[in-house]
Amino acid sequence: MKLILFLAATIAATVAFATTTIPTGIPAATVPSAFRATAISKINSLVTAVNEMQSGAADPSADGVSHSRILRTHYNLATSGSVGDHDTSGTLPSGALVIRSYSYIDTIPTTVGGLSGTVAFYCGSGGNLMAATGVSGSAVGTLIEGMSTGAASAYKKMSGACTVQAAVGAAAFTAGKLTLWVEYVINN
Repeated sequence: MKLILFLAATIAATVAFATTTIPTGIPAATVPSAFRATAISKINSLVTAVNEMQSGAADPSADGVSHSRILRTHYNLATSGSVGDHDTSGTLPSGALVIRSYSYIDTIPTTVGGLSGTVAFYCGSGGNLMAATGVSGSAVGTLIEGMSTGAASAYKKMSGACTVQAAVGAAAFTAGKLTLWVEYVINN
């Protein structure tokens, strides 16, 4: 994230320099066009690099420096709290190697009749991101460790792209919001 912010600041400064006025106060129109063309070419290269990093379009199989990615998805128990499986808005790409996953209670989960309800998160196979966990009445700010805990033995490999699913069990929910974070790298 710091790299993206740095690149964004660099791009903004370079754009200002190449298109308006150079620091000495000389109007950009008097700066040689070859210099402006080079500066704009460099800006375009930086923008392309940032877009590839954000979209994951950079070649993940190439050797060199890689970075982990974090998928964040929200799940609203008030609108999708019935017992069963529900889509979230999150998708993991093919080849994702899940390093760690955890969820955060944004709003206290409550169930019909105060029963004890569970939520599990998975992508492809049941509970592979977070096992069924009793969340009824959990306080706002509670963090719940997922199946992938950061230990290599707990990594999960996704064989294909998949939408993260929430599995509600034991009792239907009437309220509550959770955020799920999934840290992964691409391993093709």
